[in-house]
Amino acid sequence: MTDRGVSITVSHVLAVGITALLISGLLMAGSEFLANERERAIDDTLRTEGSRLASELTTVDRAIVDAKAQGSAPNVSLLVHHPESVSGTSYLISLSKDGDCLGDGNASISCLEIRADTSRVSVKRTIPWRNSTSVRESSVSGGPILIRANNSTIWLESGEP
Repeated sequence: MTDRGVSITVSHVLAVGITALLISGLLMAGSEFLANERERAIDDTLRTEGSRLASELTTVDRAIVDAKAQGSAPNVSLLVHHPESVSGTSYLISLSKDGDCLGDGNASISCLEIRADTSRVSVKRTIPWRNSTSVRESSVSGGPILIRANNSTIWLESGEP
């Protein structure tokens, strides 16, 4: 009759152990799912912010081209506001020199690279943009950005005072 009491105890311990294993497995799978969703959210936001900044760079480029066509020597500064972080992660924006961003031999397409590094993953987006004005290599962090240009060159500066 004493074996019966042990059987209940052993069954209870086994049930608790199996339940603990199942719960820990679910927690690990859930954390991996959340990490993948965060990476995707960062990637989508970088794409959006990069496209927006490329559009703003194109606007400054057009202003320079139009001013030069009218015979003036322009200096343009455009302060644009972008988020300081994406999904809680800071990011870096780099403007590369004139070059073949698409790999098709077209030197009038420059690259805008936007990158966020987390402890688990590094997310990078390269956005090509067509330019007529030369580009000076420059890098800034997310947040307020000052797009500067003179009659021959466009570059980025931090918009922080």
